[in-house]
Amino acid sequence: MPYEKLEISTPAPVLSWANHALGAEETKMAKNVASLPFVFKHVALMPDVHLGKGALVGSVIATKDAIIPAAVGVDIGCFVGDTLVPLVDGKSYRIRELAARYEEFIVYACTPTGRIVAAQATAKLTRKNAPLVKVILDNDEEIICTPDHQFMRRDSSYEAAQNLQPGTSLMPFYSKMDKDGYTLIQQPDSGEWERAELIGDRSQIQQKSCKLNHLAHDNHKVVNVIPMEEKQDVYCLTVPGYNNFALQAGVFVHNCGMMAIKTPFKAAQLEGKLKKIRLDIEAAIPTGFTENKEVEKTVTNWQKWGDFKELHPGVQDLQGKAMKQMGSLGGGKRLPLTVVIQ
Repeated sequence: MPYEKLEISTPAPVLSWANHALGAEETKMAKNVASLPFVFKHVALMPDVHLGKGALVGSVIATKDAIIPAAVGVDIGCFVGDTLVPLVDGKSYRIRELAARYEEFIVYACTPTGRIVAAQATAKLTRKNAPLVKVILDNDEEIICTPDHQFMRRDSSYEAAQNLQPGTSLMPFYSKMDKDGYTLIQQPDSGEWERAELIGDRSQIQQKSCKLNHLAHDNHKVVNVIPMEEKQDVYCLTVPGYNNFALQAGVFVHNCGMMAIKTPFKAAQLEGKLKKIRLDIEAAIPTGFTENKEVEKTVTNWQKWGDFKELHPGVQDLQGKAMKQMGSLGGGKRLPLTVVIQ
């Protein structure tokens, strides 16, 4: 089957078997994925490619020295290498220096109630040659990041850099040195100053009773957001449990990364109605190596079956199997979605 190389400027080429033009948002998503530093050789777009979440559904992304389950999280924004990140040791480091450590370190994170805590983090290079914007704050600090990076607002919600408006209040990070040389951190939820080494995870205590009190000087405001012509390699942190971290510029921003959660439940543990529902679903929708017993006419009438002879010789004799597996879950990542309405 013929393919075409898309005429877009990316570190890795994008090869398309789609036989149709991509929309503007699809092209943007393809460019973003092809700019990831761990893409191996090229990104391939299959005939059924369409807009997804982070990466195009129907895209094949070979990676080197990286694993991206279901390509989730590849659209997270990032910062240029010179961006300073304060650590609990009292010093600030360029984010590219942290990425070169290949080890965990302790940053400042903020709970939804506005309480600053210490949290473990790691850093990594996330994109090469990425587009940038400059976010200017009312404390004269400038933050250069990708347009889609999420900033933490004063109410703990998040907003992409490109959508920030002048006057938007951001969750503040204030620090100073006391007379004895200790780093002090101002808690946004109370305005109190606390020694950095004494900051712990009090989120469970504060969660029920604390409300965000907007003190006179307890936030930073956005002055302007300026698109930049230059492009740079960008980096980000992963902060499990809190998903944000402080910048030396004085604000909190969203982290990058994802977490897979494995539950203790297994199919064999289901009883009663839930077990019957599960068996009914599996009977109607084949999974794994199982197939439909009968092939529906809508499947056999598909005109593209004639193109099977143009595929690799190793799969040309699998047309019958392909027909029987249409409408099944196969052995891949697709799962049935069961919704209970009460």
